[in-house]
Amino acid sequence: MRGKPKLFLFQACRGEEEDMGVPALDTKSAGDQMDARAIGLQSSSGFLKDPVWEDMVIAFATIPGFISWRNTDQGSWFIETLCMVFMEHSYDTSLRDMLDIVGLQLKKRQTTQGRKQSAEYTVRSFHKKLYLHPAFSIPAE
Repeated sequence: MRGKPKLFLFQACRGEEEDMGVPALDTKSAGDQMDARAIGLQSSSGFLKDPVWEDMVIAFATIPGFISWRNTDQGSWFIETLCMVFMEHSYDTSLRDMLDIVGLQLKKRQTTQGRKQSAEYTVRSFHKKLYLHPAFSIPAE
């Protein structure tokens, strides 16, 4: 599977803590910018190597230590939101951008007691834009 994109989705609790939430802020920051340079381009053996763990996106329903919420009728918040976002955006939005949208949509949800859920995803040497393009058809010749 070297060089092939790999997506892992984990719908599971990762602990027993409940996210109580905090009062929302109504500010928008420009975000931090970083400037990074490569330190060296050759290994001690004289040629470049690829990382063993690469081309992976690993998405979790919640962050470490916390529970993942579900609706008894509609299922888990994470999977329901993920499916909705994929159905609405996969034709023109990259995978990582869709996972960001999932996070933003989950931010809007809460239990009747005000509990929240934060999904996360990890990228392991995945530097490409991956588009799923459902219903994409190749014209017949």
